[in-house]
Amino acid sequence: MRASIAVFYIAALATSAVLHAQSQADPDALYRERATLAKAREAATIWSERLAKDPKDFESAWKLARATYWLGGHEDQAARRPALERGVEAGRQASVLEPTRPEGYFWMAASMGSLAESFGMRQGLKYRTPIREALEKVLQIDAAYQNGSADRALGR
Repeated sequence: MRASIAVFYIAALATSAVLHAQSQADPDALYRERATLAKAREAATIWSERLAKDPKDFESAWKLARATYWLGGHEDQAARRPALERGVEAGRQASVLEPTRPEGYFWMAASMGSLAESFGMRQGLKYRTPIREALEKVLQIDAAYQNGSADRALGR
C-alpha cells in the first residue's frame, strides 16, 4: 500500500512539474522553431492565453498575429482560414492598443492578404481597402519595418 501511495505522489509531482514547465514555456523560443508546426501552435496558444488574461498585452497581440499568419500558410487546408482570421483580429487588437507601432497593422494586413489570395475574389474585394490602409499606416510609422515589406506588398 505504501509503495502505491509513493508511486502516486511521484506521478502527481512529475505531472505537476511538466504542466508548470509548459506554462512557463518561452513562446518566442518556440516560434523561432516554428518549422516544427507543433511549436508554432504552442507559441500561438501561449500568446492567445496571455491575451485572454490581459487584453491590453500589446506584445502578445502582435506576436499572436504574426504566429497565426505563419500558421495560416502552413496548416492543413481546414485550419488555414481560422488561423488567418485569428491573425486579423489579433493584429487589429494590437493596432488599437499601440496605434503608433507598425506590428499590429502589418500582421493584420498580412493575414488579410493571405485570406484574399487563398479564398477567392470575394475575399480579395472585401479586404482590398483595409489592406491598403493598414500597409499605408505601416509606411507612415516605419517604412523599414520587416525590411520594407509593406511597400512591396502595396505594389502587389
